[in-house]
Amino acid sequence: MAWERSGVPGGQTRTSWFERDLPAMWRLLENQQSDDHWRLVAGWRKASELTATHLRRLEQYRTNLAEAWPPDRNAAASAYVARLDFLIENVRTTHDVAAANYTTLSATVGALASARRDLKPLYDEYVATSGTIEYYSNRAAFNAGAEAPTVIGAAPAGPQDLERLNNRARAIMYTLSHTLIEAEAAIRQPPRTQPETLGTQGMRTFMGGSNQWFATLRASCLERIQQGGWTQRADALAGCKRGTAT
Repeated sequence: MAWERSGVPGGQTRTSWFERDLPAMWRLLENQQSDDHWRLVAGWRKASELTATHLRRLEQYRTNLAEAWPPDRNAAASAYVARLDFLIENVRTTHDVAAANYTTLSATVGALASARRDLKPLYDEYVATSGTIEYYSNRAAFNAGAEAPTVIGAAPAGPQDLERLNNRARAIMYTLSHTLIEAEAAIRQPPRTQPETLGTQGMRTFMGGSNQWFATLRASCLERIQQGGWTQRADALAGCKRGTAT
């Protein structure tokens, strides 16, 4: 992700923020606009929603099929229901991963945006205070070298004021670091599954039902469900329900 490339600490980085001042911390977040990150979050949300929809459709199709073609009474029906169970389990696993990653990344991007928002006024104050300190220092040096020095008063700010701002910024960055480390550990990888086959004997049984056309139709539907994309699978299932398959 962008924050990993930018140097904002994740699981691989244990940054000691006490070694950095506020300008250095701000440089890490300055270009961390959250629009791209939120698009990534939206992608996981969409994946979660789509897989949830297709999971419900697959489960309903299995229920309808089992009622119309009881698997406990027919070997071909049992083989086809077993295949549907396999597909349902894979879709459910993918949905669980997408939902978990959406939740994790949503919280993480929110934390990043919040840290950037909270750090900006501290950075502005740091810059203003640094300017005040520099101005007073230059004025004091000039006054010390003048033939008739004047009273310029006490310094309006000093290094202790900058350090106070540094510490407030460090608290923000340590909180963000902790969130990113937790997120890196929580992110789940989508499962990799090998397509399950019915096997020669299973396919022979499947195709050997009392109604050859009925079995061929379901084999065609199964192939479309396996090979189609997410948006195509709904059409494949709808075609199976209507009794049409190409």
